[in-house]
Amino acid sequence: MGWGFLDSLVHGAETIINNAGAIGGAIKAVSDVAKQLKTPDADLLDISVDLGDAFNAATRVISIASQILPAATKPSIVDVTTQTRTETRAGLFLAPTILMSNGHLGRPMYEALSKNLANMGVPTSYVGTDGATHDLADDIGQAAFANAPLPSALSSNDLPYQTVGFQVNNIDNTLNVKGNHAYYAVPLGQDGSSSMWHSATTIATTTTQKFRDNYKKQPGTQTVYNKTLEVFKQEGSSTWIVSLNVTWSSQTYAQQIYPTFSSLWQTTNGDTIIYKNPIGTTWQLKIQAAAGASPAQVRAAVEDIAQQCIKQGPPGAKITLQQDVETLPPPAVEVTNSALTFV
Repeated sequence: MGWGFLDSLVHGAETIINNAGAIGGAIKAVSDVAKQLKTPDADLLDISVDLGDAFNAATRVISIASQILPAATKPSIVDVTTQTRTETRAGLFLAPTILMSNGHLGRPMYEALSKNLANMGVPTSYVGTDGATHDLADDIGQAAFANAPLPSALSSNDLPYQTVGFQVNNIDNTLNVKGNHAYYAVPLGQDGSSSMWHSATTIATTTTQKFRDNYKKQPGTQTVYNKTLEVFKQEGSSTWIVSLNVTWSSQTYAQQIYPTFSSLWQTTNGDTIIYKNPIGTTWQLKIQAAAGASPAQVRAAVEDIAQQCIKQGPPGAKITLQQDVETLPPPAVEVTNSALTFV
């Protein structure tokens, strides 16, 4: 499990209850944060007893805290085409893993963060001042989780949650991403290290038209829909339309390797990819199976082409990865839905 988006605030409280052993520590951690809420309606919330109310208030507290963005470390982008998108997301990291020895996030947290950033409209990658292509989720993860929270630990200003800011600029200052991450640990009472992290992140992404145009031209960044493959007939050959999630260990690699995958797939299986949507480390694919082929065979074919992609590599990309491409694990391929149709 990774990041848990909040379908509702009650759902968040239920998740804590369902995963906690002794519940007292979790209630105290959430309530301590909730008590920091200073809005006019704060007195209406029964945060000392009702975990749903407390979780509601705590979410508001860390969301507000995350919205205090760091001061710019470089001059602001000056361009009449400049646009800034600012979003705040709150949720639970259900199975947090602290940073690995090299300072990078472990894979489950990295995958969860990359999907969250994608939903916030943050670009997958950027070219840094060193001229290399950087994985933005990896860079943000290193900064945002530099202070791993501990149950009942106070921050330097005696608040029951921690905040850490981060900022990234690309080589020609056409992209600026800055944000703030507010979070705290919710102990689950099972052992000293077992906890969830209740987290809120605010990110402001500023881009120029030049950056936006160039980013759209990068292979693998755009959603593709081949609607001609979804013209169904009342009579005809039966075939499966198979939906799959293909999850890589690096979102930058997932973006840059897709042209190789698309080319190899088309050579082997024809123009049968109906839909492709990149979201963080994952491709969401919808594929028209060959007549007589099962969903499991489609999944196996995707796995095979993905292995070939790793051997062949992306077309001329300069990549910064958490690990060597030679040891890159194959993606996890999961069928999420299969629909029998006639074409």
